[in-house]
Amino acid sequence: MTSIRGNVLVCLFNWALFFLFTTSTAFAGDDRAVVKVCHIANAGFYISDGENGVLIDGILGQPYGFYQHPSEAINEAIETSSGPFSDVNLVLISHFHGDHFDALATLRHIRNNSKALYVMPPQTFALLEEAGLNKEEKSRVYVHKLNEGEWLALPEIPNIKLVGIRHAKNASIENFGYLVEIGGKSIFHPGDIGEEAGVLEAIEAEEPLLFDVLLMPVWFLLKPEDVKRVDQIFDQKYTVPMHMLEDKVGQTQGWPAQYGGWEAVKKTVASAFPGTVELFGEMDCFEID
Repeated sequence: MTSIRGNVLVCLFNWALFFLFTTSTAFAGDDRAVVKVCHIANAGFYISDGENGVLIDGILGQPYGFYQHPSEAINEAIETSSGPFSDVNLVLISHFHGDHFDALATLRHIRNNSKALYVMPPQTFALLEEAGLNKEEKSRVYVHKLNEGEWLALPEIPNIKLVGIRHAKNASIENFGYLVEIGGKSIFHPGDIGEEAGVLEAIEAEEPLLFDVLLMPVWFLLKPEDVKRVDQIFDQKYTVPMHMLEDKVGQTQGWPAQYGGWEAVKKTVASAFPGTVELFGEMDCFEID
């Protein structure tokens, strides 16, 4: 005859197994799941396997310069974790510039989404503190100082690795790259990686940098010599150009002028690699096969 104590012990053991399983897979997702990558605006992306959602540089708040910005409807859905963004449980921020991050909008997201964890550099975190982040909210934010080329795995969030990457034209800005694994797929986002000599090469890991999707700033996809550098460091199945300007940027405005204007830039980067995927508009998505 089975004792009541035995039944209790078996029950506790089963719950322990269930807890370990669910916490270890909470972010990694189902290896058989369909994973989609959606462009929000500029360098902001939403990645989901249908159960777990990840935002990278996607909480943008106010418009910033000529860079793409989400519509009011998408901004509200992101900040309230509603609609397509209701499964978001991880938010990754590369650096503090306004075309990648908005402190007040991020604070609203934190207060509307009690399940999400956040990762960011110290400079970005300081702005979030100034915005009014409280003690309980800080417990869900992971902040690390990384040297250039230094990789870090987080035991608390087993499906990501972060790496310190020199920011374009300004090495004093703390910039993170993120390697995300979800649903058996891998996606790499290097933030505002600089195209200066040695910057790309500094992030080369001991293991080959193999992944399904490379989200790469357009300035690395315009010149044959830079495309060659990317090809030497990374081995990706798909390339998605990012850091998009508003389409209203004309033929003579800003840096695109030297390449024939913004439309010419988009045409050039779309052909940089055979596996290039054009996600130029708001919530343009594709499924990783």
